[in-house]
Amino acid sequence: MVQLFLSFSGEDNGNGLVSDFFDDLCTEIGHITALAPDTLGYNYLEMRTAMRWRRELSEALGSCKVFIPLYSPRYFASQFCGKEWWAFSRRQAEHGLGTADPEPEMIFPVIWEGVFDGRRSVPKAAADIWARQPDLGERYASRGLRQLVQLKHNKEYGPLYQEIIFALGKRLAELIDDSPLAAGTVSEDFDSLGNAFHDLSAPPRETPAAEAVTAATLLAADEDLARAEPAAGHTVPGPRASSSGPKRVRLVVASGTREDLGGLRQDTTPYGRRQDEWAPYAPEHPEPVLLYAIEVASELRLMPQPQEFDGEVTRLLDKVEADNELAVIILDPWTIGLKGRQAALSEYDKRLTMNTGMAVPQSASDTETAARTDALSQQLLTVLSRHAQLREPVFKMSLKTVAAFKDALRQILVELTRQVMMQATQVRPALRSGPGVLFDSRPFLDGPSEG
Repeated sequence: MVQLFLSFSGEDNGNGLVSDFFDDLCTEIGHITALAPDTLGYNYLEMRTAMRWRRELSEALGSCKVFIPLYSPRYFASQFCGKEWWAFSRRQAEHGLGTADPEPEMIFPVIWEGVFDGRRSVPKAAADIWARQPDLGERYASRGLRQLVQLKHNKEYGPLYQEIIFALGKRLAELIDDSPLAAGTVSEDFDSLGNAFHDLSAPPRETPAAEAVTAATLLAADEDLARAEPAAGHTVPGPRASSSGPKRVRLVVASGTREDLGGLRQDTTPYGRRQDEWAPYAPEHPEPVLLYAIEVASELRLMPQPQEFDGEVTRLLDKVEADNELAVIILDPWTIGLKGRQAALSEYDKRLTMNTGMAVPQSASDTETAARTDALSQQLLTVLSRHAQLREPVFKMSLKTVAAFKDALRQILVELTRQVMMQATQVRPALRSGPGVLFDSRPFLDGPSEG
């Protein structure tokens, strides 16, 4: 018997984020209830080799006191997650029929990825349960918890994540105590269970023309083939089979610290103690630009891997090519004056790879940047002359607003994905070569890709 059943899409567990969250949550509930954290909850990632997984899963669904669905677009697209929800809902309904009590409300949703933006279809079963808890803040309600799990060790966002874990743990501890559900039986024949997500309360999203082609669209053919291949025996719900397209994108913040920039500009408030704390669109949008980049990558179903720029350009480019990944350098033009930065960018300009692009925020709300826009742009174009001539649409400058940055990043990622998939089995061709311009012609390596 378990207290909690965590229902989630295996595709949402990239980099072990779901596991990290659930471990943190169970640890917190253990502090409150004195229950052993390792016996509190069930999630299928803990299945052991040779386990009769259908029996294990049905026993957990039939005995748990609280059902925790992780809301995300992938979750609602999962047939198996819909069956888990259906099975638990039936337990609640049967309890209500067998007693004079009202049907218990033991489905406690957690927003993993933002789904209430009006652009996505939300099943009626989920839409009918209030999930946007006001005490957890607007950021959680609109964007979900996944980004905060990634940033739980960050000085600024770690405390916010901990506050949410405290609040969720407290409420779940109360539900465990209050749950009237008795242990029941859930059929091991999961194929026979209904799907709670079939009835949609919202029409399908109409895709704007600017977003008609996405990285997800480019991967669709490979994914359909992967799903169509029969598995040996029964398949445990989990990540889809990997395809040949890139699944990960390195988001490389090439900025500076507040201390670094003190000698280059007067106002250093957009900067922090680390490169990835750079917030060029403050004060209107005070969050680090990295968070907006993570949001865009996730929209396109690419697993974001944030990192700071260390100047080792050749190693970065070789790595993303060998691992069949993408990379986008998010560059602060002010930092060209930092030691070693110009040399590193010059090295980058020598390589025109299929996998890597660049986005350059130059906020109109930053008065000092606005006053120096032309000079900064010219300095950058001098260092990156080859990219300036040949790399549209994967080299985007003068991104003056958050909306412009996010739109440019979408275009970059879509184009990089297209290029990589078109050239996956070919020798890299010359790109619109001009007089006196020499291009790398090494073969493209279709390296390992993880789902």
